[in-house]
This record gives sequence, C-alpha cells and structure tokens, in this order.
Amino acid sequence: MDTNNNRIINNIITKNQEGIYVDSNYNTTISGNTITDNSGSGVGCGINAQGSAYLTVTGNTIKNSPTGIHLDYCLLAVISNNNLMDNSNYGMDIVSQKDCQITGNIISNAVRQSRGIYIWMGNPLYPCENNTIKGNSISQCDYGIDFSSENKNTIQDNTISKNWLGIALHNGVENIITENTISGDDEGIYGPDAHNNTIFKNEITDNWNGVDLQGSTYNKIYENNISNNKNFGIHTDGCISNTITENTITGNNIGINIINTSNQNIHFNRIAVNINMGFVT
Repeated sequence: MDTNNNRIINNIITKNQEGIYVDSNYNTTISGNTITDNSGSGVGCGINAQGSAYLTVTGNTIKNSPTGIHLDYCLLAVISNNNLMDNSNYGMDIVSQKDCQITGNIISNAVRQSRGIYIWMGNPLYPCENNTIKGNSISQCDYGIDFSSENKNTIQDNTISKNWLGIALHNGVENIITENTISGDDEGIYGPDAHNNTIFKNEITDNWNGVDLQGSTYNKIYENNISNNKNFGIHTDGCISNTITENTITGNNIGINIINTSNQNIHFNRIAVNINMGFVT
C-alpha cells in the first residue's frame, strides 16, 4: 500500500483469493505474469487495483477467476495485450475510471452470465469517462462491452462476436462507437436510455438485431454497414430525435423498424434486398 514505481513481472500466481492486489500505488507495472484460479470464496480477482494512478497491466494471462482485472477509482491506467479467459463474472470490471486505455486484449469467457468489459459509475462524484476501448477481441460473454451510466468514452476497432449483447449502453451519454466489427450476437448494439451517442462506420452483421434503441434520444447512427441480421437491422422503440443517415442496410429480415417514436431524422440510407420489409413504422 502507498508504494511507487514497482514492477511485478513474469510470476506464476495461482490459487489465492486475490492474485495481485494493488492499493494506492503510483506508476506500478504488472507484466508477463500467469495468474490463474484465484477465486477464494467465489469473489476473487486475478488483479485488483484500488485508488492507483499510472498503472500498467500488459501481457498477462489471467484465467479461471471470478474477475480477471478489477480497477476501482484509478486514474490513467493502461491495460493492454492481456489474455483473459474463462473468468466467470467479468473479464474486466472497471469502476469510476477516468482516462484509461484498454487496448489489444483478448477476452473469451465461455460463460453466458459473464461480462467481457464492464464499465460503471460506483459513485456519482467519480464518473467513469474519457476511457478508450480499442482493438480488443471479445467473445462468448453475456455482455461483450457493458456501459452503465457512463459518458464520453470511445469504443473503437474492436472485434465483438458470439455474445448475447455485443455493446450495451445503459444510460450512456456522449459515447463514440466507431470502426468495430460486431457479429454473431443476439443484439449488436443495445441502447436503453442512451442519449447523444455517436455510432458510425461499424460493421454490424449476422446478429439477431443490429442496432436496438429503447427510450433513447439525440443519437447519431451513420455510415454503418448493417447487414444480414436475422430480425431488424435498426429498431427504435420510444425514442425521440435520433438521426439515422447514410447507412447500408441490406439482407436483414426488416431493414428499419420504428415504433412509438417521434422526430426521427432518417435520410440518405441505402435500404435494399431485405428479406421482408425495408422500412416499417
């Protein structure tokens, strides 16, 4: 606790309640470790970091714990190129985190009740914002990436497949979702009560629903390829003033379906070769 400039490198850490616990550290690096089966009382973590700054977690293999990596009230962390497998609750559990870089990780949990990356606000005084989730591969989770009441984050260039929900924005505001490949999920992008988010230039294919917004307002959905989804390409219910423009929407059962919705701006889309209907309102 309250230590600085430590390096935890190339260790084998197994069958503890917590694999590595970091509290109030500055400039700690955790790299190249194999961290497995840390699940004491069913609540253990591979890596658990609290109240630390400039933490680097890179190149670790973390398996078979309830939570792979847990960060709580940390600042300016870098989590990169880790392999997180078969962690039963969360690959990563990120609480009230600011300015975090989550890049190049492989997360595959093979547990339907798990979350790949879960980002949420533990305390309204410490919002979870300005984080970047980029270049990760996330598969076989209940939720691929799950945001809860989070603002101004960027989700970019991730491969998200074979989850129940690919990306979930619960009460998310002003987040950017771009250049992701989202396929084989039940819901590609799911936004309940999501507002002022930007969804653009994504490949959203072969899901049950491509984009599903519920009670959401002022979102922008543009320049996406939304194709071959088995139910709806885009579905909105109870939404106000979203903009849907310049998307390619093909090969879905129904291209765009809007219900209980007002003041939508839907223009300049290519809606073609959908199995049933192109547009339903």
